[in-house]
Amino acid sequence: MINNWRYTNLTNRKELLKSGLVFFIFNTLIAILISFRYLKHLHFEGDFLSTFFIFGLILSHFFICSLLLFTIIYLPITLIFPVKKLLIWVVVILCTSLQFILILDTYTFDLYRFHISPFVLDLLFGGTANQIFEFHWIIYLISFFFFLALIIVEIIAVRFIYKKTYKFIYLKYILIVQISLWIVSNLIYSWSDAAFYKPVTSSARVFPMFMPLEASDFMYKHGIVSKEKSAYRLRIDDSSGKTINYPLNPVNTSLPEKPINILFIVIDSWNYRTLDSVTAPNIYKLAGSSCKFINHYSGSNGTRTGIFSLFYAIPGLYWYDFLDAQVSPILIDIFIQHKYKFAIFTSAGLHNPPFDRTIFRRVNSLFPKKKGNANERDVQITDEWLEFTAKNNITPFFGFLFYDSPHAIAHPANYKGPFQPEWQYAKYQELTNNSDPTPFFNLYRNTINYVDSLIGIIINDLKNRGMLNNTAIIITSDHGQEFNENKKNYWGHNGNYSRAQLGVPLVYHYPGVSPQIYNHWTSHYDIVPTILEDFFNCTNKPDEYSSGKNLKDTAQIDYLLVGSKDNFGIVEKDRITSIYYNRNYDITDQNLNPLSDAKIRNDLLKKILIQNNKFYRKTKH
Repeated sequence: MINNWRYTNLTNRKELLKSGLVFFIFNTLIAILISFRYLKHLHFEGDFLSTFFIFGLILSHFFICSLLLFTIIYLPITLIFPVKKLLIWVVVILCTSLQFILILDTYTFDLYRFHISPFVLDLLFGGTANQIFEFHWIIYLISFFFFLALIIVEIIAVRFIYKKTYKFIYLKYILIVQISLWIVSNLIYSWSDAAFYKPVTSSARVFPMFMPLEASDFMYKHGIVSKEKSAYRLRIDDSSGKTINYPLNPVNTSLPEKPINILFIVIDSWNYRTLDSVTAPNIYKLAGSSCKFINHYSGSNGTRTGIFSLFYAIPGLYWYDFLDAQVSPILIDIFIQHKYKFAIFTSAGLHNPPFDRTIFRRVNSLFPKKKGNANERDVQITDEWLEFTAKNNITPFFGFLFYDSPHAIAHPANYKGPFQPEWQYAKYQELTNNSDPTPFFNLYRNTINYVDSLIGIIINDLKNRGMLNNTAIIITSDHGQEFNENKKNYWGHNGNYSRAQLGVPLVYHYPGVSPQIYNHWTSHYDIVPTILEDFFNCTNKPDEYSSGKNLKDTAQIDYLLVGSKDNFGIVEKDRITSIYYNRNYDITDQNLNPLSDAKIRNDLLKKILIQNNKFYRKTKH
């Protein structure tokens, strides 16, 4: 009887394992169908190798992912708890959730050209997700119905699959074919990576969770690929074994007889085309009596490294090391040295990204996280600023106001902007390369108009209190916001290094300013040197603590190094080189059209290596 029970239990496990494997294969097919949404981002060269790689990868990659889930999760549960009902609910919930995440990833990649990753998940679950990602309730409703439809499909499938029995011989053939395809795809990628065959390496970035085999050194060593090819591999990050050396020398400053207040007003996700008399009348009016820089770039296309470039005046490639060491920017150190009062009012929290552990690490008077949506929080920081100025008329201060509504692309429901017709909310699910941007852009411009009305209150308050006479004001953004200007289906930021996502307005108003419009190329790297030279009598050369120069210095620059260690770019006047996490790269013109025959400029690469390692010191062992 005991032997019979053992046989029955063993047989039950075998059948459950075979049914489970079939169910995961079924989900592989669903994942493959969903993944077809990525294909529009591929540039088919038409050659056999890249075509075989792409289709081989699609078929095998998602199967291997399913097989890993089967092995790591389903197999142990089946061996320990061979209960059919339990296993059915496990696979339904697991597969529904993962397929839903895959669908979300396709939309994420459509908008931003990056996949859902640990960094994105950290933003989602880091305590300020509702401030970083703000969507209209209709988007959440559509997502809910997507999830509901998926779970219905999975329940129907599981009921059908677990009623049948399967012969392992057929499953074995599927396993052999798929694993063979996966091995061949990885070998193709490994060779292409060593040979820098871009039709394959650029295609691999499109698919989520693909971590290919890299064996360049092996192939060079054994003569499979000529070692000369390695000269084209980008090795810009060389910070290992080094400590931070920022600034290079102590920065010497002194205050004028009448110290000047400094105020940064930053508008999140500000498209450079919207600084005009209709969209932003209050800022535009101030710009008429200020220095206005019409060819200004942020140091990145995202908030984290865009704000980093504004305060540290160096590329965001230093971000992770400065975060680990919790290095304060020299600008903040100088404010503290000269006993400036701080007024830091941000609509979104300072914990994610962790500006409280970098930029404002030494600042004690940080306000707690705001509540409400972006519009409500923007009103709160405006009110807090007014309370601050009402109490502060003597001590020099540094103010930082960071408005968030344009990031959410939403204004109050009762706010009637000048641009009509407009969308009721940001309908991301409807955006394609052929979408008419007008109603979406009108919603955005009306949002800028709303924030401008708040900034107008700030400007008028300073004027009424006579504080414009002793306050320098910088009005700019952390990064741009694209509305498919390049006709490559980019909507938003964090997706490319074109002017649509890097270009931002910059207005610089200060006591005694001679109004002027500057059209030379400037960047966030230039703002700190300008502040230190204009108001703190800094005697150091800008290159001792920054990658910039004085904003009004019209000497031409050759390039900008932008982005972060994850992905970064080299922006030149005639082209953009985008370097990805695996150090493969694309070279395009300023409108993101591929330059197929372009090569990395070695002389420029040497300059970049120096710039990216300037603020490190070799560690002594």
